[in-house]
Parts: sequence; structure tokens; C-alpha cells
Amino acid sequence: MDRIHLRLKEFIVKFGLKNKDISDKTGFSIQKVSDLRSNKQNITPEIALLFEKCFKLNPCWLIFGRGSIVLDSGLDLTEEKKEPMGYEDLYKKIEELASKVSDMEGHYGKK
Repeated sequence: MDRIHLRLKEFIVKFGLKNKDISDKTGFSIQKVSDLRSNKQNITPEIALLFEKCFKLNPCWLIFGRGSIVLDSGLDLTEEKKEPMGYEDLYKKIEELASKVSDMEGHYGKK
């Protein structure tokens, strides 16, 4: 199992999330959630950003193992499911994250 999937499992266990919780918040099928948890499906940048939006999971932590596990400690599973962001917003967010990672690598050095 790769490190990204191990970090996803760590997040899920730490916050006591069930497949149904994740399915309800993200709109993914229970099977897709199961496939993500068991490394049968890749975690794409789009999926990482959706987890950020739904659960405040830090995508830099998920993908690179850097930073805190959540962006805000106020995890609220009762909040309504949010609409997925459009491609323009998604690519803007990816560019922002890439810039942050580049800055972090410059400060801490590449791993």
C-alpha cells in the first residue's frame, strides 16, 4: 500500500469515519470509498481536494505527508454535502497547492 493510502486510512481511523460517512459527504458510492481505502483506486488531486472541502483534510499532508492532518480542527460530519468545485476553481487550487509545496521544499529541502 502506498503512503497516500496509508495516510488516508490514518485520517479515517483517527476521526472514526465510516464508509457511509465518507459516501454521504463526498457523493462517492460506498464501493468507491472502499476501493480508495483498500488502494484499489488512485487518490487523484481532485479527490484530495474534495476531501479537503468535505472534511478539511489537508491535501498537502495527504499527498506529501507535510503539514497538519486537518486544516481546521472543527471537523463537522453533520454539515451538508458540498457541491464539487468546477475545473477552473480546481486547477486554481492545484496551482496554489503546488506553489505552497514549492515554497515548503525551498524552506525544508526536498525529501
